[in-house]
Amino acid sequence: MKTPGITVRPIISIDGEHHLNEVFFDDVKVPVDMRVYEENKGWDVAKFLLGNERTGIARIGKSKERINFSKQKAKEMRAHGKPLSQDPEFRRRIAALETELKSLEITQLRVLSAQKANERRQDPLTAVLKLKGTELLQATTELAMDVAGPLAMPDWADELEALSNEPELGPVWATEATRSYLFLRAASIYGGTNEIMKNIVSKAVLGSNESEAAPVVIPGRPKPSPESIFQRPVFMDSGLAAARRPGMTGKAAVLRGNI
Repeated sequence: MKTPGITVRPIISIDGEHHLNEVFFDDVKVPVDMRVYEENKGWDVAKFLLGNERTGIARIGKSKERINFSKQKAKEMRAHGKPLSQDPEFRRRIAALETELKSLEITQLRVLSAQKANERRQDPLTAVLKLKGTELLQATTELAMDVAGPLAMPDWADELEALSNEPELGPVWATEATRSYLFLRAASIYGGTNEIMKNIVSKAVLGSNESEAAPVVIPGRPKPSPESIFQRPVFMDSGLAAARRPGMTGKAAVLRGNI
């Protein structure tokens, strides 16, 4: 990263912290003995690495942990004179998130199985993992913040310094939930924006726009037919059906604290 021509500029996130950077390459020259893989195959390497990154970005375990934490804290918070955990809408919301998370976990296992069978080629379903995984990360941080209610008001550095001799305004977990919520707005951008992920899913997984891009055949799996493509359950955002059928149309970021 100290090679001449490489410039790193910090990006201050909406939570007021520095987590991310933008990197510029201006006429950067790399010695031949430091070249990775074959010449002119850099994009192939990048796509392989992006597939691995997108698999990890899903962070299914963290979303599970955050849902369980929210369920426990909901027993302490009250709404309409009773524990929030007994609220029908809260219970419906938990059930929906847990169902989507289980579906994504099954998809992740399929991706990992395919990668084990063919380590040199990435499964296009990694785009689904990244897309739905980051949406669930954002949804579960929003859940935790909503459980905290007014206590989730964020504490900024200047305010904390001014209140250094005052008691805490609320539990630490509540403000940490808000910080995670704010930072994870970036999760749908890094690793490939979710808009790009939808394009990949549309072409490589669902097989739409077949004149432009045919469905990707994964080694060890049968070649997809038009019917089987649309029978495969693919979990995306709440505005998309769990699976597409022929003729259907539609729109095709390090966590902090314990929350």
